[in-house]
Amino acid sequence: SDPRPGVRRHPHAFAAGSIGPLRLPHRIIMGSMHLNFEADPAALAAFYAERAAGGAALIVTGGAAVNREGSGGRTYLVCGEPAFTRAAQAALRAVHDAGGMLALQLFHAGRYAFRETYGLQPLAPSAVWSGYSRALPLALDEEQIGLTLRDFAAAARQARDLGFDAVEIMGSEGYLLNQFASPLTNRRHDAWGGDAARRQAFPL
Repeated sequence: SDPRPGVRRHPHAFAAGSIGPLRLPHRIIMGSMHLNFEADPAALAAFYAERAAGGAALIVTGGAAVNREGSGGRTYLVCGEPAFTRAAQAALRAVHDAGGMLALQLFHAGRYAFRETYGLQPLAPSAVWSGYSRALPLALDEEQIGLTLRDFAAAARQARDLGFDAVEIMGSEGYLLNQFASPLTNRRHDAWGGDAARRQAFPL
């Protein structure tokens, strides 16, 4: 009986659904994209508010780096830093006021990080040259792996405390989790690499 053609043609897309405990009024989600104005809280909030008002049930932010080593560049927000908190609070207010929900994408660039951003050597599962960042990363040692995992956890806790409705952990497009999972960029022979099961240890 809904007069909207899209609802009649695609009833399942417009049906309520769940992602774990998160209930959504329908299944139209705006995927993550980096906008290059994350440093402008008002612009970021306005962009996401317009999409929430347009009807997106859930919006996934552009990637927020879990630490400085994992930043994708100067225009990327870093969880735990004041600029991130300001932008996140503005976006959350705007999206929630427009009736939408907001998920924070947690991200680490790994070998795709740029040394010139913060003067930090890129870190990766193995020292495999990156043509993208034009850098040879350092292979993460056991302590650095533990610290990086704790940074992901701390970023997720901060997202919950700020009021995000969900988090998404980025495991695609050649970034850190993808680098651990791939035999091309993970050449380790310890608990974090080797066969397929051990290459999944870090992402899991």
